[in-house]
Amino acid sequence: MSREIDRDFYSLLKLPVTLIMNANMPKVLPDRKVFQVREILKINQLDGVAITNEDGRLVGIVTMYDLLKAIEENKRDSSVEDIMTRDVVVLSPSHTLADAIEYFRVYGYGRFPVVDRDGVFLGMVTPLDIVIRLPGLKEEKEEIEEKEGEKTRVIRLEFSVEGGDFINGGEASSKIKRYLQDLGLPKDIIKRVAIASYEMEMNIVIHAYKGRLIAEISSDKIVIKAIDEGPGIEDIEKAKEPGYSTASPKVRELGFGAGMGLPNIIACSDEFDIKSTVGVGTEVTSVIYIR
Repeated sequence: MSREIDRDFYSLLKLPVTLIMNANMPKVLPDRKVFQVREILKINQLDGVAITNEDGRLVGIVTMYDLLKAIEENKRDSSVEDIMTRDVVVLSPSHTLADAIEYFRVYGYGRFPVVDRDGVFLGMVTPLDIVIRLPGLKEEKEEIEEKEGEKTRVIRLEFSVEGGDFINGGEASSKIKRYLQDLGLPKDIIKRVAIASYEMEMNIVIHAYKGRLIAEISSDKIVIKAIDEGPGIEDIEKAKEPGYSTASPKVRELGFGAGMGLPNIIACSDEFDIKSTVGVGTEVTSVIYIR
């Protein structure tokens, strides 16, 4: 049996990298401003994006880290080509999954663009693509369980989120979104889950010391929970009001803390609940039904 599994695994390694890459990536022109590109990454829940010319040829790459660093250096209105990485290591359609894994091992980068022989950007490959798209491989924190006595299969995704970690903020919700896309769920459901989970995750990053983002996916609904350890919320009803925020000036300078987190979560939810204890933490729950 083990030899049969080994043969299956090695056959997967021979697959072309184009079957693993994410081809639905936004492309950004070099003259876009830093703050504009940061917003593009935020909306699409990405931590890196390809910079291309008008013909679609790759000219560079920029990450959320690059953008946040530029904003801290008062370069939010600079063109993204001023901060992008120009000497980009790329993969081609002729490369295999095994080649991609070797690239990650050798270079240690978090993503590799895939380009054709003319340099046209085709898609991006990250370790997450490999984990999610390869049959038989699962996220390290993913748990698939059968509830005893029930026929419903529940897929549970759980991620740790650190307070103040704006570099990786949005990564967990992005993984949830990508997983739902691979399941083939309706786009409107995915969009609502993506917004709600992103706002929950960023609330932990902005306001708490640490926390967990959990998504439980079943045949009829998706339950998203954010459980944090932090200062808690003194006035929950006030916190639900659009524009109300207790974020620090530093956080606001980075473009976060506009006071739309809870209102956006509520707007995306079919059911919503929030519990908070001052000095202990907060638990937010959003239920979205799959109709």
